[in-house]
Amino acid sequence: MYELTRLSLENDMDIILAHRRSMKLGELAGLSLSGQTTFATAVSEICRYGIDFLVRPVLRLGMHVQDKQIVAIIEGISPVSDKHHANLQYARKLADRFIVHEKSIETGFRTPPNKQLTEAAVKLWAGSFSNEYPLSPYDEIKRKNIQLQQLAEKLQESELKYKQLSESVPLMIFTLDADGDLTYANHWLLDFTGATIDQIREAHWANIMHPDDWEQARIIWENETPLLQPMNMQYRLRSQSTTEWVWHMAATMPVKDQNGHFTWIGYAVNIHHQKLIEQTLKDNRELQDIQNKLQTYQSELENKLYELNRSNVELAQFAYVASHDLQEPLRKILVYSDYLQRKFPELDAHMVTILNNMIGATTRMKRLIEDLLLFTRLSAESQEHAPADLNDLFQSVLDDFDMQLQEKHARVEVAALPVFRCSPQHLKQVFANLLSNSIKYSRPGLAPEIKVRSETAGNKLMIHFTDNGIGFEDKYADRIFGMLQRLHSREEFEGTGIGLSIVQKIIDMHKGSIVARSQPGHGATFIITLPFEENLAVKLVQSSEKQDITTKVHL
Repeated sequence: MYELTRLSLENDMDIILAHRRSMKLGELAGLSLSGQTTFATAVSEICRYGIDFLVRPVLRLGMHVQDKQIVAIIEGISPVSDKHHANLQYARKLADRFIVHEKSIETGFRTPPNKQLTEAAVKLWAGSFSNEYPLSPYDEIKRKNIQLQQLAEKLQESELKYKQLSESVPLMIFTLDADGDLTYANHWLLDFTGATIDQIREAHWANIMHPDDWEQARIIWENETPLLQPMNMQYRLRSQSTTEWVWHMAATMPVKDQNGHFTWIGYAVNIHHQKLIEQTLKDNRELQDIQNKLQTYQSELENKLYELNRSNVELAQFAYVASHDLQEPLRKILVYSDYLQRKFPELDAHMVTILNNMIGATTRMKRLIEDLLLFTRLSAESQEHAPADLNDLFQSVLDDFDMQLQEKHARVEVAALPVFRCSPQHLKQVFANLLSNSIKYSRPGLAPEIKVRSETAGNKLMIHFTDNGIGFEDKYADRIFGMLQRLHSREEFEGTGIGLSIVQKIIDMHKGSIVARSQPGHGATFIITLPFEENLAVKLVQSSEKQDITTKVHL
């Protein structure tokens, strides 16, 4: 093959250069635009494969004059790892000739039969590649790299000519010994850094190279030099004039002297502006990706919220309808059971027990349905907040529980409560459920004592509800607010296990919190915290006209 141009492959920009040069070669060979595109596409595919799977891949473009074929060859120092890769399979379909060797891949395309090809014409093509205007600054750097490689081969003949030429090329040119120490540098490197060859050598480049890049360069040098292959690195050098760190791209390659010893020749070129552009483009791409992901997440969240709201509405409707439909047969069971008790008073004791158990179970079921219905309504009903005198609310609850309080000989002490903006009906339900709990879980043989007081802490109102009942283990303080959670059997204490769940939900609706503190045999304290938020509370008013409410029931 007569080689026309070659290109080392490192990144996607090199694939663009390879595509352009392949198009040019196809055009010179007389291929149609479609043929040029097909050839360039096949070359791009094997270039992509080379970058992904080969070490230091190089593309060679040339011509088989006798066979009248344009040829592209990818070479690397590692064996071809996957001969059936998708890139290779696609390139194979496009090419007239496709051969996978152990360490290279070759693809060829026939030129038109009417195209007259001679070695003289092909040699002219090589000149058109070398004289082609660079596609980009990166292309120019690659071309200079190739030129420098060709130059390095010639410089072995004369060190004097090499030094004269290196001083004239506007690049930082240098040589290194086997340990990576600087042995020669042209004035471009020395003028830029303001350091001498001896200073750079003694510091092993650490005095002019960024610390992060120096450590990385040291690791690459130690790992790659035994391979005796060309190396490319990017690092920052300190500018003497501005004291700033400036990005450079350096290429080094091994050169064998007459004694068979290897030294290294290299060059460095300023790529600082290119790095800034690449970083800006990368940041823009990442920002766009993040924005796209955020839009996707927002759309998914909106869909999930819509589905959740729809499910909640359907669940509330189901609970409401089911509760109403279940109450009718329960009422009939209670009516028929009562009818049987009154119609047949002569029933034996066993039948009476069965009827009583049936009535008790039906009554518990009815209470459970009523509590579930109340719980579902809390989500569906709107909250109308208004200033309410909590003393009046609590007095209303005491009036409702007057009979139970007298039966238990209970004593309730309520310190004067404030006027607070809330949903009065819901907060009354909270007071009622807590009072019912204290009465229900009182200690046998001991009259219940219930104390209620309030205090302010910053922008919050705190209401303490304390009793002297049986109490509970403090580790169950969170569990008792769960739906249908009970700490005692139904035989010990009646109840549905929903009362405190309703309390928790109402407090949540007021954007507050409730906690429980207790020890077995020492009663329980419930602390309600309600915020003075803009949509919930007005200025707290402690009425001076209100007296402490004390309800005493004597034995």
